[in-house]
Amino acid sequence: MIDFYCPELKLALEVDGDSHFTDDTNLSDMQRQFQIETFDIRFLRFTNREIYKNLEGVLIKIAEKIKQITSPTPPCKGGD
Repeated sequence: MIDFYCPELKLALEVDGDSHFTDDTNLSDMQRQFQIETFDIRFLRFTNREIYKNLEGVLIKIAEKIKQITSPTPPCKGGD
């Protein structure tokens, strides 16, 4: 399950608690993330620890990703 999803940006946020750090769960998370990304959905993953200890840093990463997604892509230059 995705913790947060913004359909406008096609951006998913996942917050992983302690239960996500076993080999089986980690593999399952990565497989699920890969499947989700096949729909052109971008993924950001954080740990509970990051949220509790560095919320400002997490918010900066989210803001940077949103800026990256919403910034216009510069046009490709032709073969000069």
